[in-house]
Amino acid sequence: MLRPELLSVAAVAAGVIGGKAWYAAVSGGKWDGWCIQGFVGGAAVVVAAVAVVGPGVPKGAFLAAAAPALLIGMGIGRHACFWAGCCTGRPTASRWGIWSSDRRLGCRRMPVQLYEAWTALVVGAASLGVILALGLPRSGPVGIVALAAYTLVRQGILSFRDEPRHWRYGRTVTASLAAAALIAGVVVLVVA
Repeated sequence: MLRPELLSVAAVAAGVIGGKAWYAAVSGGKWDGWCIQGFVGGAAVVVAAVAVVGPGVPKGAFLAAAAPALLIGMGIGRHACFWAGCCTGRPTASRWGIWSSDRRLGCRRMPVQLYEAWTALVVGAASLGVILALGLPRSGPVGIVALAAYTLVRQGILSFRDEPRHWRYGRTVTASLAAAALIAGVVVLVVA
């Protein structure tokens, strides 16, 4: 049986490696930042691998239980990006903008870091609610549905970011895959 503390350390370590590698990949080889998508991807690989190996809990239940923890943790931690001035939104005159800095210029910006944090919190709390309502044994697809929903909403939020994208079709491809995973997960959840 794998101890939860070791799993957490392994998932965080894989997330750190994934976050740094993903940032380097999308920023043209720079290593001076991090990417939350890479963190989620790295942590998800470890969680999925442990679920397959078998920690003594049914695979679907294990994955379902991991999703709210990951999303709620991101919802709490993502606020640091706002305070650090990274991952900033575009300057705006919109009433939705708030004063923030990109470490060079302080102005009214779209608070994309906060939008992402709140999205993660809402999706994480909703997935936890579904798991509690259905019971852990029936909640297998909830992990896939929750991560797909977060990823899909995040692709829309990224359009308000103040940084160039390096791959023209990145958001479209990611959103399409997330939508397909979301639909498939909901179908499996309803049918099961």
